[in-house]
Amino acid sequence: MSAGTRSLVAIEGLTVEVAGRVVLDQMHLTLAEGAAVGLIGPSGCGKTTTALAVLGHLRDGMRRRAGTVRVRGAEVFPPPTWLRGRTVAYVPQDPGHTLNPYQRVGAALLDSLTRLPPRRARRDAVVELLDRVGLPADPEFARRYPHQLSGGQQQRIALAMALSRSPALLILDEPTTGLDMVTKAGIVDELRRVHRSGTALLWISHDVETLARSVDRVVTMGGGRLTSGRHPTGHRRERAPQQPGSRETALLAAASSPTLHGAGPVLSVRGLTAGHPRTQPVLLDVDLDVAPGECVAVLGVSGTGKTTLARCLAGLHPPRSGALRLDGVLAPWDIRRRTRAQRAALQLVAQSPAEALHPRQTVRTALVRPLRLLRGVTDRERLQDEINRLLLTVRLAPSTPIASPRSSPAVSVKGCPSPGRWRPGPASSCATRARPRWTPTPSVTCSPCWRKPAGTWGSPCCSSPIASTWPPARTGWSWLPTATSSQLPILVAAGLRGIRIATR
Repeated sequence: MSAGTRSLVAIEGLTVEVAGRVVLDQMHLTLAEGAAVGLIGPSGCGKTTTALAVLGHLRDGMRRRAGTVRVRGAEVFPPPTWLRGRTVAYVPQDPGHTLNPYQRVGAALLDSLTRLPPRRARRDAVVELLDRVGLPADPEFARRYPHQLSGGQQQRIALAMALSRSPALLILDEPTTGLDMVTKAGIVDELRRVHRSGTALLWISHDVETLARSVDRVVTMGGGRLTSGRHPTGHRRERAPQQPGSRETALLAAASSPTLHGAGPVLSVRGLTAGHPRTQPVLLDVDLDVAPGECVAVLGVSGTGKTTLARCLAGLHPPRSGALRLDGVLAPWDIRRRTRAQRAALQLVAQSPAEALHPRQTVRTALVRPLRLLRGVTDRERLQDEINRLLLTVRLAPSTPIASPRSSPAVSVKGCPSPGRWRPGPASSCATRARPRWTPTPSVTCSPCWRKPAGTWGSPCCSSPIASTWPPARTGWSWLPTATSSQLPILVAAGLRGIRIATR
């Protein structure tokens, strides 16, 4: 930072620990007024903890051992009243935690404004915010509740709420996760416009290519401290011009393969129609077959019903019509009416870890319960052996069973079916503990270094070859990952057999 540039954020010697383990180690970072800094690094290295520290907040169980964090020269521990909202706004990695489940979208956007506009202008204010983030600017959408939105739509609502107060600093924790390519491009363009208007950005991401085109400086974290910092041109990679959709067309061709023959489908859906009360259906007369050991990717832009499809199949969302068969046997849509064998045979890895893990339960409790209920494991020694096996399967440390999801990084909570975020976690353990035959995995949630050939995967957030560690490659289960078009390379590069594409 030059001598004449005013400092907006100054982190000096910040050390944070949890349960005796150092999360941030003598962290130093400065951010000037109006600057844009990208923060990259392996999962669990302290990126989100750094971002939250700027807000004067630490996760449960964490404590600041040393160092200071100042915003415009003022210490943020404890946070001053003027800090959050107008000065610093935050878009979290998991938007579900920021949205009130009992508040409609329009009301939430109005509450986020610094000053409530006159009654006649309120609708226009909501429409403007929705339009800025590429969401439908109509009354029907504004009356929806958060649970009636897709993960990508929730993320854009959280971004709109952050932008509504025109903050001096906007902290973005993977803001393009789970977005299709068209929506992602629109959001990135909007963030660039916000930056050009004078708002500073602290942008956390694994998508180095997007950062290289959007920020002034990229810094790398590792082991709780900065390891390097440079101009993003070093990360930039030029591409030859392509026609719209050409990349996706090539990938679809690479992924397509003949339908597997032999045994009948392990899962069969006929005439599935589903939606939310008093709205048009998002799924209309859907037919789907998944063969044993097959991986069927469901692609579509944000909000087209991918997660609704997965939740219907898992028995968590009642459809309006349709028939479901598991191994040829007619199964009820309501999970409460399914047999224990049917519940164990079909498991869901949710897009949001908050949907799968209880924040007040330890990971061990989350694993023990289904082992007892669905597999009948009651012996204490056998339970412990099975827990250890499951944690090793998804590459978690032995200390994980005593940790709670709230004290774990989101990537550790999320788990293995998100190949780009590579530290698999309890959520996928919770899905594998029942030994399912079929598993829907809503939203492959990251954009890793997909340009490398299959079998040589590696990035700041990857630690091993995807083809040997992602469960579909070695379990023989059937999988239905839902993804946006930008995430299709993850499925193609995995080298899984029997990949078919079902578009929405």
